[in-house]
Parts: sequence; C-alpha cells; structure tokens
Amino acid sequence: MEMRLLPGKSEYTEEEAARAMGVTPNEFRSLLLSHVVEDADSLANVPLMRFRPSDLLLLSMLAGSPSHQ
Repeated sequence: MEMRLLPGKSEYTEEEAARAMGVTPNEFRSLLLSHVVEDADSLANVPLMRFRPSDLLLLSMLAGSPSHQ
C-alpha cells in the first residue's frame, strides 16, 4: 500500500485518510473494523474521526502484514 501524505498536514478526515492510503472510503472503514474497533457500532458512535499521519502509517503496516491478508 503506497502512502500519499500531504506535506504539512497534521490531521486527516476519514475520506482524506482513505485517499492518502490509496483505498476507497469503504476499504478504509474495513481496515478500521479489522484492526482498530470491535464492531461497526463503535464507528457509528464517533461523530467525527480525525487521523494523524502516524495513525495512517500504522494502519498501512497492519493492512500489509501477512497475518491479515
């Protein structure tokens, strides 16, 4: 997975994060469900998610790990 982070940007919305990671918003949500939250209701309870570049890097590493492919 190739990351395309924007220089100087310290936070990303869910859609910006998906774009930076080169995935669709649905694929990004799937990554969150697989690696961060326990169920879809957990995502629904967060009105506005923000992600730091380090969050995206960690997600991309988890998504690329052989045990999760």
